[in-house]
Amino acid sequence: METGQNEKRRAFLARLAAVAASIWAAPRMLAKAAAPQAQAQRHGPMVHNGLIYISGQGANDGGPVQGATIEDHTRKVMENIKRIVEEGGGTMDSILQLNVYLATLEHYAGMNKVYYSYFPNGGPARCTVAVCGIPGRSLLEINGIAAVVK
Repeated sequence: METGQNEKRRAFLARLAAVAASIWAAPRMLAKAAAPQAQAQRHGPMVHNGLIYISGQGANDGGPVQGATIEDHTRKVMENIKRIVEEGGGTMDSILQLNVYLATLEHYAGMNKVYYSYFPNGGPARCTVAVCGIPGRSLLEINGIAAVVK
């Protein structure tokens, strides 16, 4: 019995190593970054799906935001994410997970109002936290992962 479990463990670790190698082997930039970072990275097929890793998007990425409210900033960030995912061959429904970093939890309700307008069916898995600072005076930053069929 133990030999069978060891073989399964070795097979799993071999698959995991292959996935890790494909991630690091040849990532390519999907969109031009406003800051000195890639907007997103995509790697080759992983069980019939490609993954897009979306770098943190603030309201100042991709040009200045119009307006100073959390709703304005959230709309700009979500439009950046939508553009990145679509350039990678996906849709907003392709997004698996998003992490939201707010300058203050007082912005939670306003962010949610705009955020959920992009996901009429509920949206992806999400984590939301308040942080002590976000680059570029953005009121929030969002990063995540999307899966696209290639």
